[in-house]
Amino acid sequence: MSTRYPGGFINRSAPVIVGPTNGEGGSAPGVWTLEQASYYTKQGVWPQRIKNKPLFAWGQNNQGQLGQNNLTYRSSPVQVGSQVYWASPSAGGSKMHAVTTAGALYACGNNGTGALGTGNTVSQSSPVQVGSLTNWGYVSSWEYSCVALKTDGTLWSWGDNSQGQLGLGDVAIKSSPIQIGSLTTWSKVSQNALATTAIKTDGTLWSWGRGVFGQLGQNNTF
Repeated sequence: MSTRYPGGFINRSAPVIVGPTNGEGGSAPGVWTLEQASYYTKQGVWPQRIKNKPLFAWGQNNQGQLGQNNLTYRSSPVQVGSQVYWASPSAGGSKMHAVTTAGALYACGNNGTGALGTGNTVSQSSPVQVGSLTNWGYVSSWEYSCVALKTDGTLWSWGDNSQGQLGLGDVAIKSSPIQIGSLTTWSKVSQNALATTAIKTDGTLWSWGRGVFGQLGQNNTF
C-alpha cells in the first residue's frame, strides 16, 4: 500500500536493514526519500552510524598496559591505537582489556599468569585480540586474572586462579578464556584480586574465590 506525498510515493513496507559493522556501512536497499528515512529512523530500525568511541589511557606503563607499544609513563590521556569503536574497557593493575562495539575482545600489558587470555604468557605493549570471537559484551580486568560476559549470557574467566577466583572448581592457571559452568543467565560480573562476584538475570548475587577480608559476603573470612 502506497500513500501519496509531495515529491513521490512513500512505500510503508519496512526496508531490509543491514546494520553497521564497527560503525561503518549499514544499508537499506532501494530508493528512499528523506521523509521515509526519517520515518524509519523514528521507528528505531533505520541504520545509524555508530559514533566514534576512541580509547584513551594514562598513568603507569611499566608492562605496556597503556597500549602504546612502549613502556613510557603518561601523565595525560593518550589514544590507544587507531581503533575508534570501543565499548567496554577495564584496567586492572598492569594490564588492560577492552571490548569493541563489534564484540571483539582485546588486551595488553602484563601476561605473566596468562591474564591477557591470549593462550600464552607473553606480555603485550599494544592491544592484541583475544581469540577471534565477536560476541563479548563486558569485561572486568584485575591484576592477575580476568572475567568476562558474552552477549549470550555465558560467563568466562582466565589468568591466576590460586584462590579459586576463576570459579572453575580448581586452582589451575588458565591462559585462555574458560567458560564458568554452562549457564546462560549471567548479567553482570566484577572481579578483585582474590574474589569474583556476579549477578544472574533473576537478580541473585553470587561470589567465589577467597574471602579473607569478607569480600565474598558470606559472614566469614574463608
